[in-house]
Amino acid sequence: MRFSSLLVATLILACSHMDSSAQDNWFIELGFGPGEMERAPSTLYDGLVFRPLGGSSCLFPVNVNPCVQDETIASPSLGNGEVSNFAIGWQFHQFWSLEVSFLNFSDFTNERIDSFQAGPYSSSFIDSELQGFNLSLSGHLDVTDSLLVFGKIGAFGYESEIEETASLLTRDTFIPGIARADLTPDTDVQNGPMMVNNFIKDDGAALSFGAGIAYKITSSLQLRAEYRALPNINDLDVDAVTLGLRYQF
Repeated sequence: MRFSSLLVATLILACSHMDSSAQDNWFIELGFGPGEMERAPSTLYDGLVFRPLGGSSCLFPVNVNPCVQDETIASPSLGNGEVSNFAIGWQFHQFWSLEVSFLNFSDFTNERIDSFQAGPYSSSFIDSELQGFNLSLSGHLDVTDSLLVFGKIGAFGYESEIEETASLLTRDTFIPGIARADLTPDTDVQNGPMMVNNFIKDDGAALSFGAGIAYKITSSLQLRAEYRALPNINDLDVDAVTLGLRYQF
């Protein structure tokens, strides 16, 4: 992991500083921030298309027509979105706490338009949502009287949805999956536009990791900045940075 060294160091140092002094405090936390999802684009359409060429009448038989071309449309990569976090936890020791948080990743969408000659020819769109509960163990160290660093490791139970759409626009197209070798002079061209949909819904559990810093505004209130990593969730790698407040009582 990109921050595994920081996480391991924080937890080990927290263990080395453990003593008999213990705190028994509950806390709530609310945070917001940007997130990023990464996923290898999937192929939504892979076949032959009838693409008019400038200066050609396209009147040849289909199997030798220069206007019949291979076309592959992949879904666009996922972009950035918004992340919200609500947590409740228990600090059972001077350096250790347990927390349960609800994480919601929303508005992760992206679109791509492919053009041919003077106008758009195909478009692809992807939309993804992710949410779930995260149970984590957190260890922290005081850097100064008002500043501390922390690391987390936990388990994230999630539900995810990915919807992909590919559209071949106003020109005529062939049925997806037909091979060039199968073309004959009598092959019919399917009239466009054409749309292909792919919907993936998944649930499960995955490891979660986190690290960050916190500033003690008062003895009960902290301003916290945290980096989270949720790898390998339904073929997604998810990163998020949140800024929030924690109230301890």
